[in-house]
Amino acid sequence: MPVSLPGTLRARQIRPVTLVDLSITGCLVRMEEPLDNGSIHDLEVRLPDGGVQAKARVTEASRDGMASEAGDAARFLVGLSFLQVSARDQASLRGFLESEARRCERAR
Repeated sequence: MPVSLPGTLRARQIRPVTLVDLSITGCLVRMEEPLDNGSIHDLEVRLPDGGVQAKARVTEASRDGMASEAGDAARFLVGLSFLQVSARDQASLRGFLESEARRCERAR
């Protein structure tokens, strides 16, 4: 589901990210620097009804070509696969995704 949500990744340091795509199993984030494939991070996402936390593994990272075309500082797209999400946070995430799907359907 295409989105634009603020979040943070935590490992050795805290990095701000913007989620640009979100599913129940993972997400795609835009950030200032790439991350190593396979590295594991704590992700926090701010949803309209509260926050969601997940442990996530980097599955891919690449330079965001659209950012450089727009003259922005070099940015990267990083794919994350969720490894661990609490039942409460998984329910919040599922509810958000279902709500967004209904909103998109009504907008058509």
